[in-house]
Amino acid sequence: MTSVPTVFSINSKIYWEVAGRVLSNNKENLANATVTVIHEPTQNKYVSLTRDNGYFHFFNINPAGLIK
Repeated sequence: MTSVPTVFSINSKIYWEVAGRVLSNNKENLANATVTVIHEPTQNKYVSLTRDNGYFHFFNINPAGLIK
């Protein structure tokens, strides 16, 4: 899996955008795989499914603290 965090600003607030792709051990796209991002300070969870091409995307994540 690869992910690319991006930082952007809306109305003077800063948010993260996290995107990536999930592949099988054979480097094939994994459709409908569950991807979970956890914001460590608040324990907020963001859950998404991958699209047919294996890609996922999370928007408007509060960047305060670490995510895993």
